[in-house]
Formats: sequence, structure tokens, C-alpha cells
Amino acid sequence: MAVPKLITSKGMDVKKGWFDMSSLDYSAKMDSSVTVDVPAGRVVHLNASGNFEPGADNTGVAIFLIQGSDDADVVNPGGAVSDPSVFLHVPVRPSGKMSGLVATGGYEIATTEFDKNRSYVPGNLLTADEDGVITNENAVQYVNPIVGVVSSGKVDRNHNNIPALSFWTCWLPGEAD
Repeated sequence: MAVPKLITSKGMDVKKGWFDMSSLDYSAKMDSSVTVDVPAGRVVHLNASGNFEPGADNTGVAIFLIQGSDDADVVNPGGAVSDPSVFLHVPVRPSGKMSGLVATGGYEIATTEFDKNRSYVPGNLLTADEDGVITNENAVQYVNPIVGVVSSGKVDRNHNNIPALSFWTCWLPGEAD
């Protein structure tokens, strides 16, 4: 199991467009081939098996994770110890499914999971790298998948005082494979 992290250090805030009956979201498990933790706020797509994989796919719609792959409500293995004096928690037995917002929904999102080495201005197109980190590098419509458009153009701090990039979700496919 991953080393515990501060639950406020990674994440996504939905500033506009969530939550009502018409909001578009999706739930699936992370594919078993993914061996790294994928934090909340990153981009994933569905593979042919119907599981999440990190990054944007040229033809599969992007999904923004609400939960990270190592969050306690996604995976909580518990465990056994040989010393009975050591506290042992009982796992909550989560299903492994994670939830995300589909990029075609009308949302304004602020995420901590963006390339902090880049500058952003309103109207910049956004894509995601193979790890699901949002960036404007190589964001060329109909060449690379576009997952959003920068809204405010400045990196603000979210409610946990972590730098977050605000953008509107959208989906434009990249070149067909």
C-alpha cells in the first residue's frame, strides 16, 4: 500500500456545473496493468476492457478523476500482524471503483494536477500527458486530444491552499490511431 499522504495535497474542485441530476460522471476500476498511484484531479480514459488508464486517448473521451487510485474509499487492504498488541484496522472493503467527470460535461474545474512549469492564459487549449497531468504543451486541436480550455488563466490556490489551474472541460479527439 502507498505511503499515507495528506488528503488535501492532490485533488480537484468543481467550481461550476456539479452536482445535479443532469451531471455527467462515470465510474470504473483502474486497469490492473497500471502499477503507479493515479491521484485525484488527473485525466484518465477507458480502455477496451472498460477500465481506467491514465492520460488522454486520441479517440476515447477524457475523464477527470474525483478520487485517486490510492484513496481509502477505493482501496483499503487492511492486513494482519503477528503482534496482537498492534492496532489492526479492518478494511472497509471498497470495490476499487473510482468516479470521474466526463470531459463532455459542462464544468469549470480547478485541479492540482497540472504541469506547474508552464504558463497559462485564458483560451489556452489543454491536453494531458501519459500520466494524466494536464498541460498546454503540444495541445493542438485534432492532432492531440484536447481535454479543456483555460478559464481564468491564473494559477489560484484551492480551498486547501494548494496551487490549482482553473479550466472549462471540453473534448476534441486527436488524430485517429
